[in-house]
Amino acid sequence: MTPVGWNVSGTRRWFLLRGIGVPVMAFAVEACARISQRPKAQSAPLCGLGDEERLVLRSAVDELIPAGEGMPAASEVGSLEYLEQLIRDHSEVRGEFETALTRLATVSRDGLATPFTGLSHPQRVHALSEMEQRAPREFTILRDYTYEAYYTRPQVWRLIGYDGHSTQDERWNDDALLAPVRLMPRLYRQVT
Repeated sequence: MTPVGWNVSGTRRWFLLRGIGVPVMAFAVEACARISQRPKAQSAPLCGLGDEERLVLRSAVDELIPAGEGMPAASEVGSLEYLEQLIRDHSEVRGEFETALTRLATVSRDGLATPFTGLSHPQRVHALSEMEQRAPREFTILRDYTYEAYYTRPQVWRLIGYDGHSTQDERWNDDALLAPVRLMPRLYRQVT
């Protein structure tokens, strides 16, 4: 169930096209390429996070975007619920989070001999820094999805002074944005 007032598809599309632009488009194209290269598996019902995964994710997103200077922490604006919805709706996102959270657990256990949720604030920061060094891809996935979940929230928009409407000068030319993607080779099989 999508939380009240959320349009995950519309919000994500706005964020991807207007908020971040080409780097996110490139990331999305790369993700699509990875998905298209995976062998097809039997469809299984999508599920959300387990209790332990949810605790680790909440702790991680709040370390990546902590409360401060009048801004709420990531979990205070519904970021966790947003991410759980993505995980339930998209199996590839579920797989990426499973990998990232497993890697974070390994870094915490190996480097600090404690589960991530049992670490102090400085130790969590240290564990995330270690993850960034030892597993940059998994760290990037965790960080980027956290930023997406946070900065697509209308509560955050109000706090940063964004009213949800761009002016003519702020609008991007969609053709210019998509030009680099259009130049890429096909990442799909042509159906005849």
